Amino acid sequence: MQAVLQIDYNPERLKEGYQFLQKTKTGALHPGVDLNGGAYGSSDLGMDQCSPTDGKIILASQNAGAGWGKLIVIESVPTLPFGQKWFRLAHWKDFNVKVGDETKMGQVIGHVGKTGTKSPHCHWEVLKKPLEDWTEYTNRWTPTKVLEYFEDPFAWLKRINAYIPAIPKWAEKSVNKAKQRNITDWSNPNE
Repeated sequence: MQAVLQIDYNPERLKEGYQFLQKTKTGALHPGVDLNGGAYGSSDLGMDQCSPTDGKIILASQNAGAGWGKLIVIESVPTLPFGQKWFRLAHWKDFNVKVGDETKMGQVIGHVGKTGTKSPHCHWEVLKKPLEDWTEYTNRWTPTKVLEYFEDPFAWLKRINAYIPAIPKWAEKSVNKAKQRNITDWSNPNE
């Protein structure tokens, strides 16, 4: 039986952070989602953050550089039903894992922070294949390259039957398109 992951965030606050493939102020495509917690404002700070997968910590940086702050990368076990993935999670207040540690889906591994950013949130990415440098920014990548490496976290969560509070209609569009075809073949979220 597949474990069910519960993702807690306030759907009304989602628009405050960048979403998957949304253009940032610099014109780059945002390769993940910024999840705000269930509360408002600075009270998000310190909320539990869970591992999105059974896997192994391959990066646990206390300072991955400007923009990232505290950064964790988790490599999923390759035998999971959805295939092997990599998860890049940023802006932690703190975390209780180190490189080599094994994680279980839903296990609390740290807390929402604002390291490398101004407001408390969790920057959450799902990758289809590993990066050579996990602290690399994708701001100069073409849309084709971004889509070669990244997939929509909401579509992935829906596919694994995660509990997700009501997704707003504007976010549901990409989830529905991804459900209509094999997510690994999903190449244009705007089709």
